[in-house]
Amino acid sequence: MSVESLTGTVPDVSAFSFFKTGDTVVATSIGGAGETWITLAKLFGSRPNEEFVTDIAGDIRTIPTPLIGNYALDATTVPDCTACSGTTCTATSANVTVMSEGKEVFVMAIRAGESFTYNGRNDGSSVAVTFVKGEALSATYPGKGGMTGPQAISVYVVRIVPPISAAQTNIRTATTTRPDEALTKPLPMIASTPATVPVTTKAGMLPLGVIGAIGIAGLILVMKRR
Repeated sequence: MSVESLTGTVPDVSAFSFFKTGDTVVATSIGGAGETWITLAKLFGSRPNEEFVTDIAGDIRTIPTPLIGNYALDATTVPDCTACSGTTCTATSANVTVMSEGKEVFVMAIRAGESFTYNGRNDGSSVAVTFVKGEALSATYPGKGGMTGPQAISVYVVRIVPPISAAQTNIRTATTTRPDEALTKPLPMIASTPATVPVTTKAGMLPLGVIGAIGIAGLILVMKRR
């Protein structure tokens, strides 16, 4: 990339609680690199192609990197038919599925502001999920299909405590390169550009300096609304 630094608003202020200067992230944004981040995910791992996500603020469907601890997440939102505009509706709740080592282990419906923690494995690991807010597609309802416009975007906060000792396999929440590993279909209109992204934080904004390197450790994904 010719851009040396990017600035964008965070999906949720909770991002400032788990990002620090020098962290490597996966970032997705609307319309171009930066501006408004859809998702920021913190990476753990020092070798190219061996990074895993430990923390997420934003839409979990847009992250192409595996979650740490052989976990994966899937989420679908339920629309409020009385609060629709064009292609999207306000979501009344989200149905979140936790996968462990490729198997479905927990499903829960949560409303905006609600959370749950899964710690059903005997290895010290856990997955905490909060549904901050969300949208759902209006095409769910009869007579509202066929329209083109913005995609539904939701905001979750995910914190994963990895197992004390466990082998990591390449299980992904979503991916543009290995659809056979994806738990859900990859979102359309996502193009990826590799970069190493150290994080610097400011009040209300999250600038990310982009530095090219031989060992590629991060991705900046661009989602464009149609």
